[in-house]
Amino acid sequence: MMRTGLIFSAAAVTVMAGASWWMEQNIPADVAQLPVHWGADGRPDRFLPRNEALQTYWLLPGVAVVLSILLAILPSIDPLKANIHRSWRAYLTAWIGSMALLALVSVGIALMTARAATGDADSDQFVRWVMAGMGVLFIFLGDAMPKTRPNFFVGVRTPWTLSSDLAWQKTHRLAGWLFVLAGFWAIVAAFTLNGIALAFAATGPVLLATAVSAIYSWMVWKDDPDKRQSVRNGAH
Repeated sequence: MMRTGLIFSAAAVTVMAGASWWMEQNIPADVAQLPVHWGADGRPDRFLPRNEALQTYWLLPGVAVVLSILLAILPSIDPLKANIHRSWRAYLTAWIGSMALLALVSVGIALMTARAATGDADSDQFVRWVMAGMGVLFIFLGDAMPKTRPNFFVGVRTPWTLSSDLAWQKTHRLAGWLFVLAGFWAIVAAFTLNGIALAFAATGPVLLATAVSAIYSWMVWKDDPDKRQSVRNGAH
């Protein structure tokens, strides 16, 4: 699990660094300001002086490096580390998915910035592809959720799922279906909605799925006679 995650992280960081370098080479020298943020309609809405903007773009590969190191360390400090290793599929999905999404954002920013620098800044395809990428990630996470075991870093971690094996199992079966549905909706919405509706197409359903899962975990925990012993026996 660790080796696969680190190899994919190295590949993603390489892609991100390459995108930043390509962008620098393809922006005309006489452009004084560059966009650093885009609205839901794909139009740039915040600019910085050229040098500051270019430095900002290089932050993304740095963020990916820090996130990779953190993800590599977390399994070793989880009190239920045996369970997090048994949940390797979900953990690796979240790791690889996060790196892939960051790489997608980095490449998209490079393309959109180069286009904006030449006056073509009206495309919303960047936002749409990021939304679709998030949808794909949600689908894979939803598929992996039912296979997780109680741990402190992956899954729906509420006080009730962490103190009841039954609540963990049932909650993650429900959350898995909800995340898959939210993922498919995000993909469809990415290419059919516009404006503010597009911006909330992915985040809204996922927040709802998380809230429903948390409430459901309490309902299952409440009726579980073994809930007080689950944490002590969490490593099975």
